[in-house]
Amino acid sequence: MASLNKIILIGSLTNNPDFKTTNEGISFARFVLSVDRLDSERSQTKQMDLFKIITWRNEAEKIRESNKGDFLLIEGQILQNSFVDEKEQRQWVTEIEAREIRLLSTIKNNNTDTEKPLSKEKVIEEKKKKNIDFDFGDEEISSLNSVPDFTLEAEEDIPF
Repeated sequence: MASLNKIILIGSLTNNPDFKTTNEGISFARFVLSVDRLDSERSQTKQMDLFKIITWRNEAEKIRESNKGDFLLIEGQILQNSFVDEKEQRQWVTEIEAREIRLLSTIKNNNTDTEKPLSKEKVIEEKKKKNIDFDFGDEEISSLNSVPDFTLEAEEDIPF
């Protein structure tokens, strides 16, 4: 049976990316992406999830000029690693390895050098005006907060 490990996130940088190079000369970047979600279908309260992101080589170079607040689309996979800490306890770390990064928006505030992100709805609106396809499938996207229901009934047969 085949398996799949893929994640797509759209959110804002919570800090400037941290760039480093391995001993072998491979560049990489680490940063945290803030992603909004609705608390539940009944409650329209927004919650925020923070995802640790790592990216390598060309994708790391793509965001070298990115700053806190930039609005990004990340496509990648979930990684889970473990290590033994100084108390000899096993610790688990979950992070996203970004395979593709797209800068969706950045707005400079005239009063300061900090950059402020556009709302998700505004980004979609701007991209539609420019006829840029988000490639989310055949369905028309009305909001990034809507999530399709992938639940299966107990009687349904899984086709794989």
